[in-house]
Amino acid sequence: MGRLAGGDKPSRRRIKAARREGNGAVFPVANNSYSILNDPRVLNGVYDGLGIRIQGTIAGMFLENADAFTGYSLAVSSIQSFLEDNRAKTQNVSAGLALVQDNQDKLSDIHAKVAEIETLAESAAGGSLSPTELAEAQDRVGQLALEIDQLAQGTFGQPHLLREEGGQESIVVSSALTVTIETHDMTAEGLGVKGLDVVNDAAGAIQAAQGALEEIDTYRIYLDTKADTLDAAATALDIQRTSLEATQSAIESTEPAMAVVSMLAGLAPTQAGIFLAAQANTTSDTVLALLSD
Repeated sequence: MGRLAGGDKPSRRRIKAARREGNGAVFPVANNSYSILNDPRVLNGVYDGLGIRIQGTIAGMFLENADAFTGYSLAVSSIQSFLEDNRAKTQNVSAGLALVQDNQDKLSDIHAKVAEIETLAESAAGGSLSPTELAEAQDRVGQLALEIDQLAQGTFGQPHLLREEGGQESIVVSSALTVTIETHDMTAEGLGVKGLDVVNDAAGAIQAAQGALEEIDTYRIYLDTKADTLDAAATALDIQRTSLEATQSAIESTEPAMAVVSMLAGLAPTQAGIFLAAQANTTSDTVLALLSD
């Protein structure tokens, strides 16, 4: 009998024992195609034990439950929920901005009409107008007051900020931010320019018009601050939406990787068999090395 790998002859007692166990074969080694050891009594116990261990490893669990471990489905669901919430908040902010901007435009028109009343009153006070021109100026002041009322009342049934004093319009941006806008009476009566008499009291008409212009300017500044707040909220929501959409795209781009993981999970039993056969080769080589000592 030739020497075994390792150089020295094994003791005869150990060789006989090995032959009794293996029907004359001294732990035959699996070939390069990873065939299983000839004697099932030698391998079955090792194979079964290793198989159970591999199936119980975290790596095996990961392959079998890739989505659960990566959180893919949960992440997509969460981001979609965040995007829906973002869209609802953006819609609220957009509606609030439209309301403020519409009323700012109407307020600018009211300002222009009150300024015209002031000009007519100043012309009447200057004494340069004829009786006919004074009458026309008075008629024009009355017409301007009606136009101011029309602008202040807005569209019937629609939220408006200029038709009454002390009301409120609330724009809910989030649980932590609600933009509340107080309404202001910008009707001709509310501004004090209704029923002005530029023929007999031009000075009083001038004073009333000037007070109305100051009141309008103050409310315009107030609306500007509310518009700035809503603009900032809109910008923040836009940034959030862009970030969420980028994250969603990144997660969805992992679908090919998920497919690969699923494929690997399907191949796991085959690869485990190859691995176990390789382990069996290593085991038999180790036994032979011990026998050669």
